Amino acid sequence: AGLQKATKTDIEQLRAETQHAIAGVQKDIAGLQKATKTDIEQLRAETQTSIAAVRKEIADTKVEIIKWNLGTLFALAALVLAAAKLL
Repeated sequence: AGLQKATKTDIEQLRAETQHAIAGVQKDIAGLQKATKTDIEQLRAETQTSIAAVRKEIADTKVEIIKWNLGTLFALAALVLAAAKLL
């Protein structure tokens, strides 16, 4: 009877310790989930900032290409006019 009572006490103590450990793990998991969500939001914001910067660079490059093409077109037109005057 004494052994049975001691075993029951040990089992209850083990059950309480296990439940306490499970609660700690669940708390750790919740903390990790929160940290992960925060990291994801930060990465999302950084990615959106990077995308905006790339779009601006593309727009700036587009303007530069148009300026160079117009300059080349005017230079070519001037050469054609000069050649036409010589002929």
